[in-house]
Amino acid sequence: MTVNKHAPPSAAPPLLGKPEAFNSPVIAKSKQTVDSSTPPPDPGPIFFFPKRACKTCGDLTICDHKRDILPYPWSGIDQYLKLLQSAKVSLDICAFSFTSVEIYDAIIKCRKKRVNVRVITDKSQMNISEDLIHKLSKKGVKIRIKEMKENTFMHHKFVIVDNKLLLTGSFNLTENAISRNYENVVVVKDLVEIRFFIAEFNYLWGDSMTLVDYRINV
Repeated sequence: MTVNKHAPPSAAPPLLGKPEAFNSPVIAKSKQTVDSSTPPPDPGPIFFFPKRACKTCGDLTICDHKRDILPYPWSGIDQYLKLLQSAKVSLDICAFSFTSVEIYDAIIKCRKKRVNVRVITDKSQMNISEDLIHKLSKKGVKIRIKEMKENTFMHHKFVIVDNKLLLTGSFNLTENAISRNYENVVVVKDLVEIRFFIAEFNYLWGDSMTLVDYRINV
């Protein structure tokens, strides 16, 4: 690769690879119209949040045109749900917190296909996650609650799809993570790397309490 000696030190490095692989395009905060009819591309290796863009100014966060906020078709959550619902055999979810109705609905769709779903979450978050966690349990999703020592957390955020696809990053399964926070998810298909996450999930599964035990100890 040829180095441009005249480039200023602060210049960004050249983008390697095809730009379309990074399927969350940057939207400038200028007046523009977001075409919500455009179908989202196939999920690439990385995608970003938040979920929504203003059709007046293109801002991905909360702006002054709140009435114009609309779902953005290439947003992280659309990609995330697409991969989540691709599960055919198993879906293992390890998440610090869980409040997203959209992700709940995607999991229920997986259960209707007889996908085996397991969820581990942190006990400290059950005050806000409990409603959806109990609903999942009633739909046949297996639940474990990880109890940690004071001021420590089960802070993982990863999903294993059919033991051959991994979603991991900063993204919690919450409404704030989808619509307000800047978050990321990395898609991993390397089976060697995924095996480490499978081992971690299985360890935590065996070291966490069942929902029945949680109810007894509350």
